[in-house]
Order: sequence, then C-alpha cells, then structure tokens
Amino acid sequence: MEKAIRGYEYFREKLLPKYREFYALLAQGQNPDTFFIRCSDSRVCLWKLLGIEPGDGFIAGNPGNIVTPWNTVLGGDQAAIEYAVKVLKVRHIVVFGHTCCGAMNALINGPESVKEQLPALSNMLCMCRTDHMHPLVLAAGDPEKAQNALTELHVKQQMLNLDTYPFVAAARATGDLQVHGWIFKIADAEVNRYDASTDSFVHLI
Repeated sequence: MEKAIRGYEYFREKLLPKYREFYALLAQGQNPDTFFIRCSDSRVCLWKLLGIEPGDGFIAGNPGNIVTPWNTVLGGDQAAIEYAVKVLKVRHIVVFGHTCCGAMNALINGPESVKEQLPALSNMLCMCRTDHMHPLVLAAGDPEKAQNALTELHVKQQMLNLDTYPFVAAARATGDLQVHGWIFKIADAEVNRYDASTDSFVHLI
C-alpha cells in the first residue's frame, strides 16, 4: 500500500503537469480498440509488458482469466464482455493467460480440491469447461509441462466460451471482431499467441 501511495505522490508532482490535457481529453469518453480478459495475478502487468496506456484497452480480470459461458451466471465478467462488444464495439478480445497460474494448479488437482476454502473459484473453474481436461495433461508427467499444457488448453477453451455469447459470435461472423489467445511466460517475459493454422502457441512477434 505504501508503494502505491508513494507512486501516486510521484504522479501528482512529476507527471501530472505534463498530462493534464491528456486526462481532460479522457474525461470526455473512451474508445479502446482491444478488450483484455486477463488473470488477476499481480505479476501480469499490461502497462509494462505491452505499453498499455489509459484509454488504450478495456480490461477485466479474474483468477484464471475465466470466461463463463453465456447465461450461466450473469454478473460482472459477463457484463464486461457485453459492454466491451455492444457499447465500446472493440475490434479485438484477448484472452490473456500466463504460466505459473494458481488457478491452473487448482485445475490440475481438480476444482473440488479448493471447494472448501475457495468455493467461488471452484465454481468458476467448473463452469469454464476446462476442468475435464486436467487428467489429459497429467499424463505429461512433469508438473511444469502439465501446467503449461493445461494453460494452453484453458486459454483455447475460454476463446470457445466467448462464442457462446450471441453478440460475440455475430460480430465475429461479420468480421467486426477478432478473438485472440495469448499466454505470458513469466520466467522468459515472453508473450505467445495462439495460431489457429497450426493449433499451437507461437511467439507474438
């Protein structure tokens, strides 16, 4: 908390004089091109990693970058998708996963493993439609390989879950919207993207 307060003090004293006009312009509205559905993990910083500035991206986050299928539980995450596509009319949605994810650990062990301590997370993991995949990746043997494989499967499934939203599917059909799957490899500070032509994740650039 102290670091955040010191950062705000620095912003007010050193940076704000240069950006007053910029923030005045932002107050008139937003027009982001991309909607990021990211994990809440503190290690995933879009500003440092991608240079996302205020107004550049509409962002929603939850543990595990989960997209609950349409009409399962109407709430904050689904409201964010509605607003991004219907109101802001973003051109891109990025499902942004990452390695070393606690939610993926829970999936490997099975959502029931955290149900007593984290019932809300357990429920979301069950709804994200990846929970049935964890036995498949356990066959990889190596825990790190298993988690990385599950992370890729999970991101791909959340992309499919987006298509259960009628307005997402409609916008994609007309070419007004593209859905992407990205994974941040924390140890390498590298972002990989899903390539549908090869059904694999490749370096973003």
